[in-house]
Amino acid sequence: MEHTLIDFYRAIEESSAKMLQAAQNKDWDGVARCEGACAVLIEQLRFRSR
Repeated sequence: MEHTLIDFYRAIEESSAKMLQAAQNKDWDGVARCEGACAVLIEQLRFRSR
């Protein structure tokens, strides 16, 4: 399945929302997991947008 750029932005938005929720719950391991997921998605977005 081919992902469009908007799919990456939506996935980043979803992961960022999960990261916020984890931070509000003081779930620092969850924050770190979401941060890692965001980093991967951002790199994929950069690669695809070239």
